[in-house]
Parts: sequence; C-alpha cells; structure tokens
Amino acid sequence: MGISSGKGPRVAVLMGGQSLEREVSLVSGQACSAALRGKDFQVFELDAGRDVIQRLSELRPDVVFNALHGRWGEDGSIQGLLEWLRIPYTHSGPNASKIAMDKVLSKKIFIKNGILTPKYKIIKKIKDLENIISKKKFVIKPINEGSSVGVKIYNNLNSKNLVQINILLKKFKILIQEEFIDGKE
Repeated sequence: MGISSGKGPRVAVLMGGQSLEREVSLVSGQACSAALRGKDFQVFELDAGRDVIQRLSELRPDVVFNALHGRWGEDGSIQGLLEWLRIPYTHSGPNASKIAMDKVLSKKIFIKNGILTPKYKIIKKIKDLENIISKKKFVIKPINEGSSVGVKIYNNLNSKNLVQINILLKKFKILIQEEFIDGKE
C-alpha cells in the first residue's frame, strides 16, 4: 500500500484486515493516511493480514494508527499484539477494547453500575427467542461484531422472521435479543 515521504514520525496506518467491516476500514484508513500526510508524517499504509507482525517488525513505525474495524481491530486482539511488540498505538487498550466489543459483558457492567440499558436475552438456539416485552418490536444482533453488522429489528416472531434469525444464528453462533427502544442511536 501507499508510503509517503514526510519528515515527521513514522506512522503505520493499519486498515482492511479480515473482519466483516474490511471495506469500511480501508476507506477509513485511506482518509486517515491522507490527513497524516497533510501534517508531514511518514505514513505507511498496511493492510493487516496474517503477516502483520512481520510487516510491522520490518517497518519499525514510531506509532500505529489503528483504522481497523470490527473483530480483531476493535476487540483487544490487535491492541494486545501491539503492546507485545511495544509499539504505541491509537485506540483504547486491550481490556477496554474487549469489554466495549462484547455486548453482553458491556451490559453486565452497565447494569452493575446502574446505567440504563435495554432488557436482553442471550440467544444460542432458536428456542431461546421470546418476545421480551409483551409482543413489542425487538432487536437481534451478534454479541461481538462492530457497527451495525448483523443488526435486525423485528416486529414479532412469525415464521419468516424465525427463518431469518436462524440464518443469523448459524452465521454468528451467539446473538443477543434486546427490547426495541424507539429513537436516535
């Protein structure tokens, strides 16, 4: 990927990767790279694949700008790797990243600390589903994907919706079912 000839610190922009948000990450990474080049940094764009350790070791950046999205980029994995390599990086640390990416763990912490959060249920099998609040709309989503990957809103548990939810369950293995709360995110 692109390399710049700035005079400032060496910045490796991690982007792409293998998550379901790869394309969004590539766009984010390219925008971040352009902004850093505008400030005269030496920018190295790095599509984070299986060879990321080797490539980072060869590049020897002063800092990593983490533009990875989704699993591995936001769940504490790359953060732990960067700490192991002793390369400073942008982003929360491994533990905060893991907690933030895990919707169930986050909810447990919210509840423990008196922070309001929608009622929820963990779904591992289709028979775990229920209308949480007296036949109102509900939300289904994977427990550990970023952004809106796999998020669906349903009005009820009719047979068509059960088929769709079963497909999501096969794809993501564990889902979370939440009460629907109308309004802006």
